[in-house]
This record gives sequence, structure tokens and C-alpha cells, in this order.
Amino acid sequence: HRRVWGKAELQEALAQESWSAVLCDYNLPQFDGLAALKLVRAHDADIPFIIVSGAIGEETAVAAMRSGAQDFVMKQSLGRLGAVLVRELSEADIRRAARLASSQLQAKEALLDSIVTTAADGIAVVNTAGLIEFANPALAALTAHTPAELLGLPVKQLLRPAAAAGAGFWDMLCESTGAIRADTTNLQMHAHTRTGAVIPVEIKVSRMTLNDAPKLTVVVRDVSERARSEERMWR
Repeated sequence: HRRVWGKAELQEALAQESWSAVLCDYNLPQFDGLAALKLVRAHDADIPFIIVSGAIGEETAVAAMRSGAQDFVMKQSLGRLGAVLVRELSEADIRRAARLASSQLQAKEALLDSIVTTAADGIAVVNTAGLIEFANPALAALTAHTPAELLGLPVKQLLRPAAAAGAGFWDMLCESTGAIRADTTNLQMHAHTRTGAVIPVEIKVSRMTLNDAPKLTVVVRDVSERARSEERMWR
């Protein structure tokens, strides 16, 4: 532990070491509790800050709690301090764990967003009504749309089976909840662009749950160059 009496000493202590908790007298000769609290919070948002005072009014105590103090203990009730400190150290661990988990989740989301945004293949998320809820830039470019223009568009209007026998493919897939059959993972389709062009594509479909709702993830690959090569080979 370390005892400090003023602003400069507190700043030095915070900079030099990592502390588990701060116990602060509200009335200091060269400082006051709220000013100390502000400094501590600027340095560490999670460290428990407990005010210990012999005389503190209710309004002052409420102001301190609103400013980020975890609790206050009157000097005539120091028997409470041990229990308060144990509780707040545990709560601080929980806050740090939640903050770390949130940071890691945000990092993962940013990585996933980067992958999806820069992917060469088109990617769409489709709901059970068969409507597109998300489209990445590659799919938009392939179909001569903007990503926003694809939102709400029926997927069966954009991606149509190459064979007439597959006409009900999307309706069947959206209405069912079973596993995706292996023969639908590399399905040949035609992507219909806004300009009226028809592009041969290969799609892969998988199921996922997003915000507790079932969705389809559709990956679309432009195979027009492969189709042209095959056509030249058969001439």
C-alpha cells in the first residue's frame, strides 16, 4: 500500500504502479475526494474507489457515487470496510473481464467485417422469407447494384438455378430447417444483374443463427471465365 496526500503524489503513484483499490479520505489538507476520484477514473475505469470519511453529507456521498465511487464508509463504521473491499475487488474483476470480452468481441467483429468486405466472392445473408438482409461489395459489383440496393431483394430474383428443375430451390431451402444437402453446396446458378446481363455463378449455402433467428449464408462465385474456357474446349 502507499499513502499519498496531494494531487502530484497521487498522479505519481498511479503512474508508477498498478493498484488493486483506492481508499480515500474525503477531506484532505491539499486535495479533496472528488478531485482524487476524477484522477483515478482518468487512469483506470475499473479500480475500486472507496471513500472513507468521518463526516460526509448525504448529498456529497450521492455526488461521489454518481461520479464513479463504488462506496463510502464512515470512520465510525470501519468494521464494514473489509466486506466492502472484498465485494468491490470481486466486482472490479467482473468489470475487467466484461471489458476484455467486449474488446475481444469487437476485434473479432472487425476482423470478420474486413474479411467479408474485401472477399472476392459475393456473400449474402438471407432470411426465412427469402429476402436478402446483407450483401457484401463483391456481390453488389457482380450484379451491378450497390449493397444497399440488394437489401430486401428476393434472393430467387437475383440468383436463379441454371436448370429448370431447380425452380423451387430457394423456397424449399428457406422454408426448411434441416441440414443443407451436399448436392446444394456447389450449385450452378445464373446471377441476374440490374442491367439485364446473366452471369454464370457457383453458390455455396450454409445455415446460421443470427440474433436468435435462422438465416442462410450464400457465397457466390463468378464462374463465367471457367464457362468460357469449357465452351472453347468443346468447340
